[in-house]
Amino acid sequence: MEITPLGFKKPVSSDSADLRVFIGTNMDLLDILISRKEKEIPKQSTPPTSPKTYDLWIDTTSEPYSLKMFSGSLWVLVGGSGSGGASGKSAYQVWLDLGNTGTPQQFIDSLKGAQGIQGAIGSQGIQGQKGDQGIQGLKGDQGIQGIQGLKGDQGIQGAAGSGGSSTGTIQGFDKFVIKDSWNTSGVHSTPSNMDTFYIINTGTTDLTFNINGITQNIKANEELLDIFDQFSQVTISATGTFEAKVGSAIVSPTSSVKDAFSGSANVTRTISGSIVGISNDGTSPLTLVVNGISNTIVAGDVKEFLFAPFTQITVNSTIPFRAYVKGVPAAIDTTPPNPITGLMAGTATTSTIPISWTVSNSGDVVNQEVAYSLNGGTSYTIVSSAINPSSSSYIVTGLSANQSYTIRVIAIDGAGNRSTGVTVDKSTLASTDTTPPEVVTNLAVGTPTSTSVPLTWTASIASDIANYEVAFSTDGTNYTISSASVTGTSYTVTGLTASTLYTFRVASIDTSNNRSSGNPTVQATTTTPASGTVQVFDDFNRSDGTVGNAVTGQVWNGGGGSLAPTIMSNQIGFTANSTNYPNFSISLSDNVDIEMDLILPTLTTGNISGVSARVNAGNNQGLIFGALSNGTRAGFLSTLTGAATVPATASFTFNTGQAYRLKLEVRGNVYKGYIDGVLIQSYTDTANIGLSNTKYGFVFYNTAVPRGDNFKITSH
Repeated sequence: MEITPLGFKKPVSSDSADLRVFIGTNMDLLDILISRKEKEIPKQSTPPTSPKTYDLWIDTTSEPYSLKMFSGSLWVLVGGSGSGGASGKSAYQVWLDLGNTGTPQQFIDSLKGAQGIQGAIGSQGIQGQKGDQGIQGLKGDQGIQGIQGLKGDQGIQGAAGSGGSSTGTIQGFDKFVIKDSWNTSGVHSTPSNMDTFYIINTGTTDLTFNINGITQNIKANEELLDIFDQFSQVTISATGTFEAKVGSAIVSPTSSVKDAFSGSANVTRTISGSIVGISNDGTSPLTLVVNGISNTIVAGDVKEFLFAPFTQITVNSTIPFRAYVKGVPAAIDTTPPNPITGLMAGTATTSTIPISWTVSNSGDVVNQEVAYSLNGGTSYTIVSSAINPSSSSYIVTGLSANQSYTIRVIAIDGAGNRSTGVTVDKSTLASTDTTPPEVVTNLAVGTPTSTSVPLTWTASIASDIANYEVAFSTDGTNYTISSASVTGTSYTVTGLTASTLYTFRVASIDTSNNRSSGNPTVQATTTTPASGTVQVFDDFNRSDGTVGNAVTGQVWNGGGGSLAPTIMSNQIGFTANSTNYPNFSISLSDNVDIEMDLILPTLTTGNISGVSARVNAGNNQGLIFGALSNGTRAGFLSTLTGAATVPATASFTFNTGQAYRLKLEVRGNVYKGYIDGVLIQSYTDTANIGLSNTKYGFVFYNTAVPRGDNFKITSH
């Protein structure tokens, strides 16, 4: 290799120079920076030691010599371009030269090898954009209820607002169904067995109440809401103002009050339980000892503790305190007592029938009930339902002469369960008195409705009147008796036909069963029903089983419980005790009527059985009108959170097997309840004005007894 130096150009600086070297005939130019001074190119057979990048070396290992340059990591050959080589063959030509035949495409296809094994999974890519929301899936089955958590410590009471009271409102009215309320001291009987009690002391002095023999003290401006074993009586002693409510818990309680006590000295109490509540009403600490564990309660503090089950507690104190103990609720008794036996009727008079029997052999009987019927047992008039459980005889008085009676005796236990009734038939003696009593006077009609007409009159002047007979006729000749046992001077004839002229007659009946003659009559025409649009109607006249759709096509909603309503013999009901609320979710104005025939095969109605209108989304938020207290009362039951208190229920006797037409009339926030066209109660819900009624239906709450028929919703 020929190397021809060209020479040096003028240095850029005093310590560096550029050397241009032409190598070979192609005169390739290398610019080599030589630091500090000119540097001789070594000429030897071995590489120079400790070379620097761009150093040159003439390798004399073999001739011709070669010029090499250090790249920074190895020596590379530097030389001129050689002469052009022969053109190479294509891969396809080489393939053909090897004896293969085929087109270029076939050659390409032949290059494809067998599929290799799958490679390792690559790293995850970045997340893509969020897609559109999918349609909502079907509602899943309701999960089982979780266990109840521990009750937290009670918070301190807030300061009084300007011009107001420091008393707040306990949160919990949505946890139980209110059945009755009182604001007067004394002994109060509940409509049926209860388990929940609420009281607020709005006075300035302490009050006490007693339930199941347990007495508790409530100070001024305090309130209490708690669960007890089932009770039917509350005794309240107060000199100031208060409000109390009783009801039934919506969810089965897990604990109930078993004991309560107070004092200002050390006390040890033997009682089984798992929860202790204590209020330190003094000015220094006290201690509570349970299961060997000591707990300090500071002055003015209120605590509730959950312990492992215990049988004894100790309070160490020299200051006033109040305490209570809770444990597992007593089992609810749903078993009726055994019936009485050997019922016999003695010698009757013209107005009395003596009866005797052998008392029930059940040990939990607390009362006995005696009633009589004038129609062979279809309906009964209760004479007394508080006969001593040990009594085995009774004289039914105030009867009519020469009259056949069916007399029934029922045993009642402490849980309110009623035995099967035992009956005996007996007639009173004919009276020697055959003189008819004087007729009533001043017979008059009130304001008719489309299905009823109220009547009033002045009593007969006869001294031996037993009752009055009220009858009606559409032709003035043939009369239908509406009732033959009216004892007052007013009565409402129900079940009439709209837009019809009726003649009404009232007769006097004396104690000898003599009936007055020449009885007065009065006429009245029932009104034409207000126009409206029937939104839903269902007569349930279809095969037994699932309720499905109404006659008008709408789908029955199951409601709030797990047990669905069922068609049974062309009526609707439940096969087991239910807390369900079957309804229709329809948007209507607040001017609507909800109607249904209610039939009670036996006089057990659970909490309430009737028609309902709901004003909130939750199924258990609304107003119900119907039968309560085992068919002895009628009225409203409200489950509206924060609603005004409904009026106390009214006395009403429901007869077994008879159909009663219930109607809940909704006009804005004013509700009216009717039975057979007669207004029973009105209720104005001032706390929920403006909420829309969207769910209408019926409720057979906590009972499988009632049956319903001819359900209708009419909008106005």
